[in-house]
Amino acid sequence: MPVATVLLKKGWLCWLLVVGEENMHFAMPCNDRLHVMLSFVLLAMRYQTFTDPSAAKQYIQDQGAPIVIKADGLAAGKGVIVAMTLEEACEAVDSMLVKEFLVLQDHKRVGDGDTGPNTGGMGAYSPAPVLKKNFKKKSGLPKLIEYNVRFGDPECQVLMVRLESDLAQVLLAACRGELRGVSLNWSPGCAMVVVMASKGYPGSYEKGTVIGNLEEAANVAPTVQIFHAGTALDADGNFIATGGRVLGVTASGSDLQEARDKAYLAVEEINWPGGFYRRDIGWRALPQKQFATGK
Repeated sequence: MPVATVLLKKGWLCWLLVVGEENMHFAMPCNDRLHVMLSFVLLAMRYQTFTDPSAAKQYIQDQGAPIVIKADGLAAGKGVIVAMTLEEACEAVDSMLVKEFLVLQDHKRVGDGDTGPNTGGMGAYSPAPVLKKNFKKKSGLPKLIEYNVRFGDPECQVLMVRLESDLAQVLLAACRGELRGVSLNWSPGCAMVVVMASKGYPGSYEKGTVIGNLEEAANVAPTVQIFHAGTALDADGNFIATGGRVLGVTASGSDLQEARDKAYLAVEEINWPGGFYRRDIGWRALPQKQFATGK
């Protein structure tokens, strides 16, 4: 459950600390996060907010597909639908925020080849050389699509394993409006994270399935780190799955190929019949390569 939800249930008003260009720190209610983007140097995507389905569908017809439909408020990382057809978009218009489509690399869809429904993210890699070659500016300036700063985001996890600066000091400087003198130091090379999820995700899935060989997987290479997102210990001391996205298997290497090989080597070591993962993380930057389906 998001921290904001817990605080609101306890009667606390949840505020989001934001770093802006002119006012270096200010606070707004958590549901107003998207509006904050408009005050940043990066441009927010063109969008409109609707509560009337008919008006939303008319807007979709005017804009055409592909188009992005985003739910208002917190949605546990699953509030975005990339609609490739008008029919798909019209199925998700109730109380949604509609934004223009901009092609950027990600691994949000559940299946190989970017197929299936959207998820909170099935993997990521850093840095992203494809962005330099394929990023197209529609209006002359980059556009901000979303923040990836939750520690549960795969995009954040690959950055954390490469960050050599003291993150606590950086965050403190941001709150104090003192970022002008702060620089971030990154380790050389690349990092990749492959998300292992419960079968059925992002739909219904079984909880309590046993996950084995985690220690062996973490030891396949010194640079492997396994982030636990939805696990617990049962009465026998076994790790069990308690959520949809369960593990973030992360590895770094001198280049993206090495990082991917190590990450998937660790994934294949994990014994979890109740889980699955995408086998093509990094496909935009590296030649297509298929991996084993796991033990």
